[in-house]
Amino acid sequence: MVESDEINPVDVKHYNVDLFINMSTKTIDGHAQILLALTDSNATQFYLHLSTLTMADAFINNQKASYTRSSDKVYFEIDDHASEIIVEIDYAGTPGNDGFGGFFFQNNYAFTIGQGLYSQPPSMLRHWIPSHDVPFDKATIDLHLTVPKELDAFANGVLVSTTVENNTKTFFWREQHPIATYLIAVAVGQYAKLGMPFVSVTGDSISLEFYVFPNDVNNAQTDWANLPRMLTFFEQNFSSYPFDRYSMAQAYNRGAMEHQTMTTYSHELITGDNRYDYIVAHELAHHWWGDLVTLGDWKDIWLNEGFATYSEALYFEHIYGDDYLAKYMEALSEIYLAEVARRGHFALYDPEYMWGGTVYQKGAWVLHMLRWTIGEAAFWRTLQSWAQCYAYDNALIPDFIAIAEEQSGQNLQWFFDQWIYRAGYPDFDISWDYQKNSAVGYTVTIDIKQQQWDKFQFIAPVEIEIETATGTVVDTLISSSQQQQFQITLDTAPARLIIDPYNWLLKQYDIVGNPAPPGVRPNDFYLAQNYPNPFMQGTKTAIVYQVAQLNSPHALSIKIYNILGQEVATLIDRSLHGGLYNVSWDGKDNTGKNVPAGVYFYRLQSQKQNIEKKLVIFGN
Repeated sequence: MVESDEINPVDVKHYNVDLFINMSTKTIDGHAQILLALTDSNATQFYLHLSTLTMADAFINNQKASYTRSSDKVYFEIDDHASEIIVEIDYAGTPGNDGFGGFFFQNNYAFTIGQGLYSQPPSMLRHWIPSHDVPFDKATIDLHLTVPKELDAFANGVLVSTTVENNTKTFFWREQHPIATYLIAVAVGQYAKLGMPFVSVTGDSISLEFYVFPNDVNNAQTDWANLPRMLTFFEQNFSSYPFDRYSMAQAYNRGAMEHQTMTTYSHELITGDNRYDYIVAHELAHHWWGDLVTLGDWKDIWLNEGFATYSEALYFEHIYGDDYLAKYMEALSEIYLAEVARRGHFALYDPEYMWGGTVYQKGAWVLHMLRWTIGEAAFWRTLQSWAQCYAYDNALIPDFIAIAEEQSGQNLQWFFDQWIYRAGYPDFDISWDYQKNSAVGYTVTIDIKQQQWDKFQFIAPVEIEIETATGTVVDTLISSSQQQQFQITLDTAPARLIIDPYNWLLKQYDIVGNPAPPGVRPNDFYLAQNYPNPFMQGTKTAIVYQVAQLNSPHALSIKIYNILGQEVATLIDRSLHGGLYNVSWDGKDNTGKNVPAGVYFYRLQSQKQNIEKKLVIFGN
């Protein structure tokens, strides 16, 4: 597990850091004692990371050490080839940041964010502690934080002691569990401290603590009230909570960051209405996926962010049910597709951009599809085994694939090859028709064409439902080549084809051909009654329409109007060749806002013909 081509022959075991944080000058003075093992007996030098800060003296095993600095690294010559050595460094200065991650002073608060959005690699501990600042070198840490005595200072692990001396106060924090450097953090300021009782599935009490700006206490109590329920769900389905404490510290940061045992949470996210419960769940889930099991290389960021994002969906499924899960996954796919429109396609492994829809939302979809592929029992066993096998350790994507294959008994290389190591998703053109058999029953013919942006053809299980007068037929069609035809025999005539009714496949599709309604000829313009009608706010209704074959293509539009005749939404406005089409409306106007419940009209308008029908929206 390496972060760059430069091999560093060290394995850090423990950090012992004294840090004086000067709030008035916005500087720090530090003394770091680093216990490390040399992993190569023939090595002549090693390095630690340290950015911008000034070094005074450095010692190795109590002997003054010579060193050189280059960029954000400090190189030491190896004179003592003992199996373990202690490096001591005195340093000071103004700690840095990249605008998102690093060390910050603001409004008499100081805080750190361990990941930088604008740095490569994104490890940010080097801005305030000399360290082997790579995700795969986990160690324990003692942090002694000295601050003005009127302030509090919080960090990882548990508080061992507090000492007051003159005008300062020193807080001694200890994290006894191995921790990746990007998860080490501090939060300093005048905080109101809140707490909640929580009993783990193991029967042990876990300290839930919250550090909040005094003016935000009431809102924070509301926004974080559901955390015990989230913790219970994750414990029951992943493993028992793996650390001694869980806390959240408010800060003037952007977003949130899952520092081990202490999530740093933006002041902008505390609103008092639980609208950011998904972020609360996301950061908590990281304490399994990222903190307990830590990626071994930033190229494998999916193991952190995809897992935490899908954990949001799993929690909401637990609270609100299967239908909510399907809607949540649809919302995640829309975020991902929006990023594709901006940035293009790229793979989840070693992504071109680490902090957006491909890694987070598509990453969640990969786990969702894996769940459908291997089944419920194997999926949950996979997550539990992942947490158990790599607890307090590092792992890579091939390690997860091996766990999933072991728990499912399946060869899943085809699945991960296309969803992790390749870019994109299947984009289908689907047409269907049916005919009455000469004897009894009906034959439904479904044509599926994959037309995604590159030539690669996905192996895509497409679940379908066919509604008939006597019931619903469910089947799964395996699309694995550019164009395939499937036939299904039914006892009664089909009324409607539904693609992926429970939303288990990441895809886009268009229904480019439907059975012509009875009495509708190829050269007719036709507008069907929407289905369902009425439909509920927050759902969608489908509208089937036909464009005449003769003299096509035809310029046409389908628009929604209110009862005053005012245009509300435009669904179609372009030239189309002859054929039967399908369009849906989500009950939103042209600005993206939900329209009020009530009666509306939808109109197909062309140079040849105008057709209008009525629809109804019910409120929730």
